[in-house]
Amino acid sequence: NAMSGGNAGGNAGGNAGGETVDVGNGLVQISRTEDKEATVGDVVECADTEGETLDVPESGTLGFNLLHLMLLLWRHRVTVRGTADVLARLHDLILSTATVWSALRRMARALRPEYDAILERIMRSPYVHIDETSLHVGKKKKWVWIVAIEGASYYFVDTRGIRRIKEILDGYNGVIVVDGYHTSGLLLPYMVQRCTAHMDRDFKKWAKMEEMLTPDRRIMRNFSAKGRALLQDARDAKLAGRGPERYAEMCSRLDALLKYYDRYPEIAKQVAKVRNAGHSLFTFMKYGYVDSTNNLAERELREVVKHRAVKSLLRTMEGAEIFSILLTIMMTYRDDDILELLKKYLGRGRSSDGKPPDDGYG
Repeated sequence: NAMSGGNAGGNAGGNAGGETVDVGNGLVQISRTEDKEATVGDVVECADTEGETLDVPESGTLGFNLLHLMLLLWRHRVTVRGTADVLARLHDLILSTATVWSALRRMARALRPEYDAILERIMRSPYVHIDETSLHVGKKKKWVWIVAIEGASYYFVDTRGIRRIKEILDGYNGVIVVDGYHTSGLLLPYMVQRCTAHMDRDFKKWAKMEEMLTPDRRIMRNFSAKGRALLQDARDAKLAGRGPERYAEMCSRLDALLKYYDRYPEIAKQVAKVRNAGHSLFTFMKYGYVDSTNNLAERELREVVKHRAVKSLLRTMEGAEIFSILLTIMMTYRDDDILELLKKYLGRGRSSDGKPPDDGYG
């Protein structure tokens, strides 16, 4: 596919004394000879033989297919340097790591409206799942938060404080499913479902701990067994279609359980943790669409953990924002055509205000 001079060289910006190589999707890569050493220049768009503009972004030097490939490699946790290496080895396309990073940043900036729209869609749902996990940005420990429903996940990087998540939840009137962190300060005005899976794991841990430390005592084991039985009865009641009618019964049984075990100071910490969750353990019984666990958010956060293991840290908060936007897009549209989104937000045919045309996508 090598071409020298001619129309392609002219369209590429006057490649006199050099060579252009067709790399597909309406792009050519310029190579020049300077001081008897070959140097590889930019990848730029060329025109077809009829002079029409090819299917390439409105600006920039990389085509949609190449941008899409970069995004897919990023999605599968290939580093920026690794992406440049893959393109060089598989496609003989020489790009610097700075070019790859700039492409990811450009895609994130262009897709920002979709990122914001995903959050708006999530907050119209009658329920949301919230969770967080740690991530280093530079040398500082930050937290990746997720707000998710079935089919849409929104990520942002912040401290573990609750200011940003409180802003997101301001005015929300649905059910919030959480593990338990920051419950008192964050979720007091809202309907909350505390994750029964987390509570169940706590009960099992406490029972095992007592068995190892004080095998002759059964206080905590009995408390844990009764607590687990109560959670199972609540789940069974909902499966049987009797959730709303048995909600008050479960709350009453929990209150009686806590009152009885208040007499044992040695398990006061465990009793207090269950009391903190309280009746929010049974909110799911009243609403058919609410899950009793926060497993959805935990599953979606695993992708962050995978990226964290490979990339270890991000250098700046700008990088953290790019990470959040791209991960939100990729996890929300995992079964859709990401390429179409790139064409929508990076493509030609924008209005005078710079916004993409309303094609009904998404």
